[in-house]
Amino acid sequence: PAYANASLLQLAKYHWPVPEYDDWADAMDLIFNGSQTWRPQFYAQTPPDSLIFGGVRRPDNSSSIVTPKPFDNGIHGARIGQYYPGSVAIQMMIRFFLRQKIQELNLTSQYDRFIVTRADHYYLCEHDVSGLNQSEIWIPKGEHYGGYTDRHWVLSKQNVLSALNLYPYMLQKRMDFVSQNFNPEGLTKRLWAEMGLTAVQVFPRVMFTCAVPGDEMSSLGSKMGSVPVREGVYLKYHPEYALSYEGCGLPMNPIDKQMKKPPRSFRSQWGRFWRHAKNTLLGKTKTKGTTKALQ
Repeated sequence: PAYANASLLQLAKYHWPVPEYDDWADAMDLIFNGSQTWRPQFYAQTPPDSLIFGGVRRPDNSSSIVTPKPFDNGIHGARIGQYYPGSVAIQMMIRFFLRQKIQELNLTSQYDRFIVTRADHYYLCEHDVSGLNQSEIWIPKGEHYGGYTDRHWVLSKQNVLSALNLYPYMLQKRMDFVSQNFNPEGLTKRLWAEMGLTAVQVFPRVMFTCAVPGDEMSSLGSKMGSVPVREGVYLKYHPEYALSYEGCGLPMNPIDKQMKKPPRSFRSQWGRFWRHAKNTLLGKTKTKGTTKALQ
């Protein structure tokens, strides 16, 4: 593996590799003890452009396959047309496996806090959770998109098992949710509410999601700025960077001359391109700034 010698792995007390499924529906079978009886209803109700099952292969007989959009370079790359977009199923099932390990090893009797996060976060200052009420779930400021961010959760032994139980709860008790147009953040908020996890608080952000050269083919690599910030890494989400400086109480200088404004995402660039192409084909006025957006 590319990160086999990473310092995080060397420091980790537990290391639980997860298989890389070609179709993450095979992993989801484990929620039902290996049975596939849930699949017909799932495939019948799930829209082909659902944002909450990325990593799951669409059924071969799907009559409404969505043509992959040019900006959609998710984890399956050229195969994206065969899959639901994004990678949410992968993330959710990794948390399902994490929950199993916590139960198997009875870790709630050994630890008071559980922080579910990403390995590609850069921390601008200390992430002190000692003052956060353990009866509540804590998430960082920003990137909620109408729900709760799924990138970083501060949990406790009181709520960790419930908070990680999103997919099993939905597929076993609220299969009707698969037909609704949720984004991952909205799904998290709705399911937590269904499970009675309504005590959710926000703390000042101290971290931002980043990348290094070689990560360009990741599911979010296309959103990176072209110039590294002064910390020596590339940004994935500019708002996180500003909120982290705010949360750490640090003065924020201009990142560089090319980043006075947040960089346009690959999605918005292609949006401008297709609007320009449509207007050109229909003989309408060119979309202002199209050439600049594609540079």
